[in-house]
Amino acid sequence: SWIGYGFGVPGHAGKGIVSLCLSDYEPPAEYRPWFAVAPGQELICQCTQGNDGYVDLYTYKTADYLMTSAVDFHPGEPGCQENPFQLTFNATAQLWVTHPGERVVFGAARPSYWAGNGTLPKVDQYKGFAGLIYDIDPDHPVDFTHLYLPEMEFDRCVLRDHWAFVQKGDAWAGVYCSAPLTMVTEGATALREWIQKGEGWESFVPPEAAEILKREIALGACPTDPARMERALLFRLRSMTLAEFASLPDISEGLENRLFAASRKACTLDEWFSLVKTKRYSMARLRRILFSALLGLTAGDAQGLPPYLRLLGLRDSGVLFPRQAKETGNIPVLSHSSDLLHLDKRGRIMVELEGKGSDLHALFLPRPAPCGLNLSHGMVRVRS
Repeated sequence: SWIGYGFGVPGHAGKGIVSLCLSDYEPPAEYRPWFAVAPGQELICQCTQGNDGYVDLYTYKTADYLMTSAVDFHPGEPGCQENPFQLTFNATAQLWVTHPGERVVFGAARPSYWAGNGTLPKVDQYKGFAGLIYDIDPDHPVDFTHLYLPEMEFDRCVLRDHWAFVQKGDAWAGVYCSAPLTMVTEGATALREWIQKGEGWESFVPPEAAEILKREIALGACPTDPARMERALLFRLRSMTLAEFASLPDISEGLENRLFAASRKACTLDEWFSLVKTKRYSMARLRRILFSALLGLTAGDAQGLPPYLRLLGLRDSGVLFPRQAKETGNIPVLSHSSDLLHLDKRGRIMVELEGKGSDLHALFLPRPAPCGLNLSHGMVRVRS
């Protein structure tokens, strides 16, 4: 980008730079605006790269910073030299997070102390917000993750328990960790490395919620796992016609032909995804299509506004809300099974689909649950 458009920073590892500079190649002028986002504007780029849809990439860019990530890239698996998340303000003011592959700062392992991850995180991103969750094996020789954040490169840097805040020009960033951060103050990484000891998932949720989740896990009521229904999903895909694939939500550009062909060849869900996935079709989109097929959804089901609102729970202080919403709202509000009698045809169809989704969800649980829980469970009342 620096050679072609004058933006960015020259690198030191470009093997083809001499050939490029001596050639008559002219970078397309229409690409220039992508390298300099105007203040108040934003650029979002989502793509899939690599053989057989190797990685889904998400990039968000403004006039002040660029955040990019590799979404759900083999979470929990051993890494090599991948960097699945980075936030960049300029050539030196940037930050990223890794789980070191070894404890030797200048070691030669792959992954090493800074290059790559001993355990890859689960990563997701939406615009300027990203979340990374590490699940590190207790037997791994490195029991911490660390944040690269060179304090001297920012205009301001503040550490407060679980938080690290930085400012560069008009841009701010905040990094939250489930355990307190500790800045390294000695050695080669002093004032650049912030270490966080690993903890379990319990630290990510309030203590009361953690106790409820532990209880439900012990009862086999969570978590769900599509692998428990793999053959049922494959059967559904194999039994669908080309026209049925074409009627699913998120289908365009002849994707139904690719789905139909893959469903005739795949013997596992992983194989089905590998046969279907390309740079154009992200894994998130293909997962939506898969479960739409299982539920029998069509593109028409996703059109228009929701035919009703369903109350799942409320506090004691909001006990009058259902009545007020029913009297003043523009669409039906469901707070009791008797409210189903007042729905129109589309609303009743949606209730049936919602029930079907709940019944199928029950089969993905460690201990399958019976049908009908969608309507038999009443609203949750939270005492103030």
